[in-house]
Amino acid sequence: MGWILILPSLILIAFETFQDTANKIKYLTEFTIPFDELDEFLDTVTISDTQSANTLYQVNSKEGYPLFYFQQVTDDVCFDSKCRPIDLTIYWNITGRYLGFLLENGEFLSRRDHDEFNADDYQTLHQLLADPHLPFSDLTFEELVNQQDSDYENVDGTSGATSKDIAAYVVDGAAYTTFLLWKNIYGPSQIAVQSATKKQLHPKLIWHILRSPSHIDQLWALRTIEPDEKLNPEIEKRILKLIEKEDFYVSLTAISILSEYHLRSEKLQHGLFSIYEKKPSGIRKPILEKLSEASSISPELISASYLILPKLNGTELDQWLTLYEKFDLTDSKMCKEIALIVDNPNIFIAKKAYDFLANAPCQGREIEKALKSFEVRNR
Repeated sequence: MGWILILPSLILIAFETFQDTANKIKYLTEFTIPFDELDEFLDTVTISDTQSANTLYQVNSKEGYPLFYFQQVTDDVCFDSKCRPIDLTIYWNITGRYLGFLLENGEFLSRRDHDEFNADDYQTLHQLLADPHLPFSDLTFEELVNQQDSDYENVDGTSGATSKDIAAYVVDGAAYTTFLLWKNIYGPSQIAVQSATKKQLHPKLIWHILRSPSHIDQLWALRTIEPDEKLNPEIEKRILKLIEKEDFYVSLTAISILSEYHLRSEKLQHGLFSIYEKKPSGIRKPILEKLSEASSISPELISASYLILPKLNGTELDQWLTLYEKFDLTDSKMCKEIALIVDNPNIFIAKKAYDFLANAPCQGREIEKALKSFEVRNR
C-alpha cells in the first residue's frame, strides 16, 4: 500500500484518540512529540525492515525528525475452518512504544461465531496491546491454546479452552488475534523502529523525547545518552527536571546515566545539589553517590553544603563527611560547622562529627573544645 493513500488517515488520527464509525475504527495513545498542524508533515519514508515481512513507514515533521511509524498488518484468523483476513494499521511512536491501531474501509475484528468486536472489546484490546509485559514473549501459539479440546482449524480457540493462565491477557474469544497483534507490535518491527530512530538521533530530538509525557519514552531517551559526550545545555536542564519532578524510577535512571565526563559541568553539579536539598532521602543518597564520582567538586557547592549539615540525619551526614574525605576537603569553615554538630543530642550524629574532626587537620579552640566536651559526656 502506498503512503499517499495512507497519509490522510494518519493526519486525522494524530488529533483524535478514538473514533468508531461504519468505515473507520481507531485507537491511539499519546505521541512522543505532539503536533497539531497539518503542515508539520514533510513526507512519509519507507524504512528498510529486513527482519519483518511487512513494510515499515516513517512519518517526519517539517524539521525532518521522525514523528511516528506505521505498518500494515494482514493475516488470517480462522473459525470452524472458515477464515477471514485481518487488515489493519499498527502505529509505533519513535521510541518503539505502541501507539494504536486503525481499521479502515469497513474492516473490523471478530471473535467466536464471527461476532464483531464491540467498543469494549476494542478498548480491551487497545489496553492489552499497550502493555509490553504480557506473558507472550516466549510463548508459542500451541502453548496459548489448550489443544486438549480444540484443534488447529479452530485457530482462535473458539471451540477449545484458552489456558486459564492466559485468559486474563486476551480478548475473550479472540486469543489468536490478541496474540498475533501483540507479537507483531513487540517483535522485529519494534526493533526496526527503535533502530531507525537511533540512527537519526541528535540533541534536539533527544530533548523532544525527554519531554514526552510517557515514562517509557523518557527512560528510552536517557539510555541513549553517551557517557563520553558533553551534554547539550537543554538536555542537561531537562535531565535535572526529570530527577526533580518525575517518579522515583525515572529519577534514579536519570541520575545513573550521568558520567564523570558529564559531571565536569559545575552547572550540573549545582543542579544536583539544589535537588538534593529538596528531595527525600531515597533520592539524596544516589545524588551524593553520583557527585562522588566526579573528578573534582565545585568549591561553591562544598561551601553551600556546610549550611545543610545540621539538618541531616546520621546516615546523610556520614555520606557528606565521606565525600569530604574522598576529595581531601578541609577548611576552617567546614571544621567550625562540624564542631557545632558534635554537641548534637543524637549520639550517632555527634559521634560521626567527632570522628571526622579527630582525624582531620582541623585546629583552633572551638575544635578542641568540641572534642573535649564530647569525650567528657561519653566517658
